[in-house]
Amino acid sequence: QKKMTTKIPTEILIKILNNVQSSRSTRDLYSSLLVNRIWCKVTIPILWELPLGQECYMHDERLMKKALFIRTYISLQLLSKLIGGQKRLEHLSIAGNGYLDYNSLFWAIISRKETLKSLRLYSVNFTHCLFLASSFTQLSGFHCTYLKFAAPKYSQKFIIKILEAANRNLKSIHLDLYPIITFEIFSAILNYCTKIEELTLHNLNPEQVIAMINDNFYELRRFSFDSG
Repeated sequence: QKKMTTKIPTEILIKILNNVQSSRSTRDLYSSLLVNRIWCKVTIPILWELPLGQECYMHDERLMKKALFIRTYISLQLLSKLIGGQKRLEHLSIAGNGYLDYNSLFWAIISRKETLKSLRLYSVNFTHCLFLASSFTQLSGFHCTYLKFAAPKYSQKFIIKILEAANRNLKSIHLDLYPIITFEIFSAILNYCTKIEELTLHNLNPEQVIAMINDNFYELRRFSFDSG
């Protein structure tokens, strides 16, 4: 993870951090001090030059979007560093906004695959990491929610990969996907996750419910569903 945060050339990093020189984003500059030494070295002169009590209001929509992107990027770097450093992490929950690319964060999560038992994702997209989803063989709990604007096809494939990898180790599944749980995801649950004890599925169609009742789920302790 440290290598990833230092790949940006220093000159480019200086330009990026110089774009958050406003009273509304001073906290982002302070946050960047904690990423690593290079970020700290670049940030200190920028903070030193800021006038005390500086006021700056961004009327330019493009500038505002850039500032928000930089804020998110810095936050992801800090979060990735935090997760990657936890040697005994067992339960992890992440809530996103559906639009952002969380691939850098995913690598930090992968580094904890040996200890991670429960993973909860809310509108978090991993666009280029499908092949790494098979690393989660130790999961006993998987909860995933995607909003209307955050359920592209690759998200469905990512979920299927998780179910296939964890297989019979999964004891708890909670899926709330828009617009419905696809036939492929439902089939993956039936085929791979036969030791489920707690199952919550939203946006099922009647045929899927019948198929679930007729299948070999004999260890369920809790089952809830709705048809959307």
